Amino acid sequence: MSAIDELLPDPPPDLGPQVRVTALDAATVAGHVTAVAAGHPQRSLLEACVLLWHDRLDEAHRIVQASEGERWSDTLHAIMHRREPDEDNSRYWWRRVGKHPLAGELGGEALRLGLPGLVSPAGLLLPSAMASACCQGTLPGEALRALQACELRWLARSLLAS
Repeated sequence: MSAIDELLPDPPPDLGPQVRVTALDAATVAGHVTAVAAGHPQRSLLEACVLLWHDRLDEAHRIVQASEGERWSDTLHAIMHRREPDEDNSRYWWRRVGKHPLAGELGGEALRLGLPGLVSPAGLLLPSAMASACCQGTLPGEALRALQACELRWLARSLLAS
């Protein structure tokens, strides 16, 4: 089992802000992230990503607010607001991010999951469309939840690799 799999275990988070029984508290998340990424330049953003997985939106929000303007941070900020669900705020942060850092990978995954309305003609994820679908409940929830799980896992891997 990889470090990411240990930090982000199944089941994946819901689309909304509900705290699952299996979610870890913020202090436990911080300890696990430190064990995996102590001294890593992206440790705090990895912690924010793991906090989002474990339904700790307020704690994740505090971390990403501290580094506004940094692309990874703003990406996590947009995801956090999508989970609240605050569609307008999420879309605002996606405009600041521009193209999702994992747009190509997530576009392919969205197509595989039967979510073509979230993908541009170039095959890239449209994060604002995903925000709308998640907040308004206009597409199948389990497919969106699976896409969100891929998004968070791939973000965590990317943060560790950067």
